Amino acid sequence: MEKVYELSLFKELTLRKLNVKRQVPVPVLCKGEDLNAEFKIDILVENEIIIELKAVESLLPVHTAQLLTYHGLTERNLDI
Repeated sequence: MEKVYELSLFKELTLRKLNVKRQVPVPVLCKGEDLNAEFKIDILVENEIIIELKAVESLLPVHTAQLLTYHGLTERNLDI
């Protein structure tokens, strides 16, 4: 379900002439070294707004932690 929601939202935002990217890789760095692992942001709007889609009945703390992790990682290196 999440993939369908992602594609639909991407289409809607694109039609509104926003700068939108899907499945944006976010490298994981440790003490400045790339760990050759990456997270992927579902949708990035105008290189500022991170949208992480979930098809769940309720959000759990792990979902909040995921978004905060993406924010922390991208805040330093959002040159996408």
